[in-house]
Amino acid sequence: MHSVSLVRAYLEKLFRELIAPVNYLLALGIGLVIQLLQGNPVLSSPVPYAVPVLVQAFSKSLLRFRARHNDLLLSLPGRREDQAFIVDRKRLPGSLR
Repeated sequence: MHSVSLVRAYLEKLFRELIAPVNYLLALGIGLVIQLLQGNPVLSSPVPYAVPVLVQAFSKSLLRFRARHNDLLLSLPGRREDQAFIVDRKRLPGSLR
């Protein structure tokens, strides 16, 4: 059951990357450069445009999936009291408590 929730979380992140317009703009630029450097007409093949979209979507979604707990982990030290300022007054000689 846990693996189903992990797959679902990854697919959600993948879907977000697939609908992001910046991926398509970058893939368009990469595809144009590939086509022009090969000396082919700009629209001769869809492969130089499709592969960057898929590579970007899979790699970005995997990075975001792996970093999904980082916000929580980074906020944990701020949630606890600093040890330098905690004083146990019961153990101090001459304390009021």
